[in-house]
Amino acid sequence: MSLVTVNDIETRLGRSFDAAEQARAEAFITDVSALVVTYCRKTFTDESGVLTAPGDVKAVVCGEVIAALNAAPGISSEQIGEIQTTYTRYTAGLSSAARAALRRFRRRIGSVHAGGGS
Repeated sequence: MSLVTVNDIETRLGRSFDAAEQARAEAFITDVSALVVTYCRKTFTDESGVLTAPGDVKAVVCGEVIAALNAAPGISSEQIGEIQTTYTRYTAGLSSAARAALRRFRRRIGSVHAGGGS
């Protein structure tokens, strides 16, 4: 289940993707959507299976997908004096900012203790 579409990403970037970019975007959307669903412990669908992800969740997914698209591989830092360049690649996992934004959508897991009689 994808929480956003390629069109959502294209709209935010202000350009259309070619076939290769569209395939990459779809793959990242699938990955990030799965990570969000796992983190939040919910599917964001109603009883009839219709997607009901709030705008905040969609914004997080779009941001993480855009970051992944820009970092595969990408330059994470660059220094001109004494020439230094650091490359990074996308690693599966939500950023700390994404987790913080999603925290209020996360279902809590608790345990129930049975009364222990003697």
